[in-house]
Amino acid sequence: QGQAAGSNVKASDTVSMTYEFFNSKNALIHTIDAKNIAFKGYIAEDPATQSYIFKDNDTYTIKLRVNFNGTNVAGSGSGQCLKKVTIVPPCQEAKNNDVTTCLIMAKTARNETQNIDDANNTTARAGDVIIYTLSVRNSSQKSKVDNFVIKENISDILEYATIVNLNDGSLDKQNTLSWKAVDIKPGQEVSKKITFKIKDPIPQTPTAASNPNSYDMTMTNVFYGKVVNIKLPPTVIKTTEQAAKALPNTGPGEGLIISVLLTSFVGYFFARSRLMQKELELIADEFATSGG
Repeated sequence: QGQAAGSNVKASDTVSMTYEFFNSKNALIHTIDAKNIAFKGYIAEDPATQSYIFKDNDTYTIKLRVNFNGTNVAGSGSGQCLKKVTIVPPCQEAKNNDVTTCLIMAKTARNETQNIDDANNTTARAGDVIIYTLSVRNSSQKSKVDNFVIKENISDILEYATIVNLNDGSLDKQNTLSWKAVDIKPGQEVSKKITFKIKDPIPQTPTAASNPNSYDMTMTNVFYGKVVNIKLPPTVIKTTEQAAKALPNTGPGEGLIISVLLTSFVGYFFARSRLMQKELELIADEFATSGG
């Protein structure tokens, strides 16, 4: 929140303030302009608290320039009004020394056969080779993370693909893949790769009612909240299955109700037509008797 002091100023005088944000390499990354800031007495104070969110861990310099009648009269131009801010990883402030908050997880999938680097939300074909990469980076500048186990469940992938290479990973009975515990140094990144091959032919197993995400023609994989979906080409069998699920559920109870309503509807109009026929016959007889 910028502030400037002046002398011999009038109540109508105003200044403009420019906030400049520089990184440690002295590169300008952001600018905020505040104009027409009025003096109260001999002080001109920006009524707004200007803010900016720093995205990276670094040491930043905030410079303020004050402009009066088109001239820079104070601020960074003369080496004044400088403020340095150092952004450190939040994990250094972790409670109970939980340094795992320093870890940044990432997951990617590459379709080796189709040469697609980012296969997320793309469609794979039978026989395609898919390489998943799991990455864990320690963003801390000081703290080491000891004995961290990289793991994930690959049940959904195994419905449509077979394992080609686990790269020293081990798979348990619940289809959870894991690697030996590792120590991750400050700034270090650890990556693990898994290679699969799409089954040929692609299974057409019906989706289980108890698990609508099973055999849904999409390989879904979640790694510490990072989701990768790889679709599979639709087939007549699976498309028909999805269409059948979209039809309304008309069980025997609903069928009986519809039948009763239909019968009542037809019976009403049948009785109504008989009554109208009888009335017409009476009118005809009366007309003949009267000689009209």
